[in-house]
Amino acid sequence: TERFATCSTFCAGFPHAFLWFEDIGKMLFASMLTETRPMDNMKLDFDLPQEDELATCLLTGGRCSPYMSLYFPRDEMEYRTYQTLCHASPEDVQRWTDAFSWLCLKLRVRNVLQKLKKRKGSNGKDVDSRNLPQPDRLLLKSPCHTGRIRHILKMYPKAQFVFIH
Repeated sequence: TERFATCSTFCAGFPHAFLWFEDIGKMLFASMLTETRPMDNMKLDFDLPQEDELATCLLTGGRCSPYMSLYFPRDEMEYRTYQTLCHASPEDVQRWTDAFSWLCLKLRVRNVLQKLKKRKGSNGKDVDSRNLPQPDRLLLKSPCHTGRIRHILKMYPKAQFVFIH
């Protein structure tokens, strides 16, 4: 993932605060995270890429994500609307669009800050703000995006999609 900017497990869990809370948050919650996920024994770490839908769900207040049906299974049909956004209200589409755009922007800022931290750490000198690094290409992973390709392409016409099955 070093060639890309990604949404880490920490960013997905704390989308409102990761830009200022990540370093201390990882220390505070380090003992709470298991080494593997309980459902499939896959490695679990705050720095590993995570599904950005978790973050977008939180940023919308749980209003615009099919993942809400995990918490409210009886309302699963209501949350299906957000798999494609085609039948969502204009207000909900805008809410999702704003949250997703905000998350993408924050992830790119985080990527630049990480590069600056590495640069500063490598020579011990302050970084010249006139020579800021460009953010890496954003790589997101979420099965939910499959149904939103048209909407995402309207937002980001140069977006590319990789299907893995």
